[in-house]
Amino acid sequence: EVFGEGAERLCFRGALVDARDARVLEWLALKESRYEEEHVVKRHDDDDNDQEAMSRFHVAFCRTQYESGVFADEFNELLRLGCPDANLPPVVFIKPRVYEINVGGDVKRVLG
Repeated sequence: EVFGEGAERLCFRGALVDARDARVLEWLALKESRYEEEHVVKRHDDDDNDQEAMSRFHVAFCRTQYESGVFADEFNELLRLGCPDANLPPVVFIKPRVYEINVGGDVKRVLG
């Protein structure tokens, strides 16, 4: 069930659960792109399936988020050095994770 919506993402509540005893390890906010399918480019020269294409989308998304976080850290440091008394909030990118969830017997990957 969607609990939040943005211009590009839907947000769901979820939990990381221990497979041995169904104990909740961590509560999660899981995000799914409204337009994920539009970003998935299938190659026509191989027998690629939808899950492999979606995996490439998630890898590219996570790489972009990671690189953005590195740039944000550099920006924050330069800002701190150049304006030490400014007391500005930092620019932060959350480290993305990809989770596989079981939805009615189908495995689906979502960003967390």
